[in-house]
Amino acid sequence: MGVFLAALAWRLAAHPTLTGDSQAESSVLSGVGGGLIAGFAVGLSVMFLQQAIGKSEEAAAWRADVAIASTIPGFDSHAHSIKGLNFSGKSLRDADFSHQDLTDFEFRDADLRGADFTGADLRNADLIGARVTAAELRGAKFEGALLQDADFSWSDTTVIGTLAGAQANERTCWPPGFLNDPLMRGVDAEQWRNVADNTVHPPSKGKEGPCSPLEVGSQESTGDSTNGFVPLLLSTQWPYATVRAVRPS
Repeated sequence: MGVFLAALAWRLAAHPTLTGDSQAESSVLSGVGGGLIAGFAVGLSVMFLQQAIGKSEEAAAWRADVAIASTIPGFDSHAHSIKGLNFSGKSLRDADFSHQDLTDFEFRDADLRGADFTGADLRNADLIGARVTAAELRGAKFEGALLQDADFSWSDTTVIGTLAGAQANERTCWPPGFLNDPLMRGVDAEQWRNVADNTVHPPSKGKEGPCSPLEVGSQESTGDSTNGFVPLLLSTQWPYATVRAVRPS
């Protein structure tokens, strides 16, 4: 409507025999048309602003829920930005971190059984004590990652993109035969200090497992005692429904 009135005003103004009354009418139509166009533009701006605010509030609420939840089954990391989130100590079974930039992320003591790290960038990530069993690791980059005490039982580690500069110790658990894999040449052997008796164990790139069962019927971290896993207290549950198909246990 605003565009129509503005165009009509322009046609009246351009007419060669325009009278004084017609000039006044043209001015009125032009003003009304311009006001309607401006009002429409403002209305659109307000609508888009409200939508942006709504999405921002939704993302903030999602991040807050992720931050406080200790158990998030089938977590989909692609729903919102995960930059700056700390996943240490969380149960993230069957989570989808595929093709994510996880540089410097914290996964210390996290339960990552069945997680998908296909093509993920885990450079300098902290996975100390993490349980990365039966996980998808094809093309994942662990360059400089902290893997001390981590358990990779039942995962195909031969398809990892790189382990250059990754740190491991004698309690890092690899699949059978993997210590002789060419990928292990880039792993840095680290000492392990036993806090119970304060003894320091010599540098090691880890041991071959499996160090934990393939299937566990509980959402708690119940790894075997020889690998040093402590059951997590999973009191806070993820408030949303599972957003990714979970492998049957």
